[in-house]
Amino acid sequence: MIPPAHLEVELRRSSRLLATATVALGVTALWAPGAGAKTFSNPGSIPIPSQGAAPTSLIVVSGQTAPVSDVNVGLNGYSAGSSGDISVVLVAPGGQALLLMQAAGGDSTPATDVDLRLDDSAGFLLPDGPLSSGTYRPTNIIGSPPNVSGVTVQNPGPAGGGTATLASVFTGAAPNGTWSLIVRDNFFSGGTGEVAGGWSLELSPDPATPATKKKKKKCKKGFKLKKIKKKGKKPKKKCVKVKKKKKKK
Repeated sequence: MIPPAHLEVELRRSSRLLATATVALGVTALWAPGAGAKTFSNPGSIPIPSQGAAPTSLIVVSGQTAPVSDVNVGLNGYSAGSSGDISVVLVAPGGQALLLMQAAGGDSTPATDVDLRLDDSAGFLLPDGPLSSGTYRPTNIIGSPPNVSGVTVQNPGPAGGGTATLASVFTGAAPNGTWSLIVRDNFFSGGTGEVAGGWSLELSPDPATPATKKKKKKCKKGFKLKKIKKKGKKPKKKCVKVKKKKKKK
């Protein structure tokens, strides 16, 4: 989990130098349907102030038994007065961090209620022009990744020669814990925005790691497993002594 920290971005566009912002806290939610790849989400709206504090929206993952083999991220209902001013960073519980998008959507170009999915297997990078809903690879159009205190943010490129991917950054990561999404408007002039429907995190477990199974409780000879019920409490299985049947004379 990233505590409230300082997010410093140094990104030049038309000779403008970015300032330092403070990361604010977010909310926590959990949703995990299906088997195999599991999707966790935080549907709470993420506000994007105009070069203000960068909110950190959180998703808490629990109950996973294998390291991560694949990560995909969804941004739901993304809007921004100037989409090209926005940076989005994903940080794992262990501190691994990737710049998901930066300066995508074109300078001074608005984005309205767009659903974006960031996936290494997508056929396209995010455009340096008007954004439309779809699946894209993580993309940095211009500048260096933001500096998030306590972690090193990897650059997906093509700007700065970056080659990082969701797989290269998060494969092998421990899934359980707090995942953080930082969304920041880097300039004063572009207006505000939001991710109205929050975000989702799809995690695939490493198939090479077998799931941990609970050991079946065994009783010693002369005892058997039996459910014991107590008023107001859930029944528990306990080993009880087997009563020997008396032989009829």
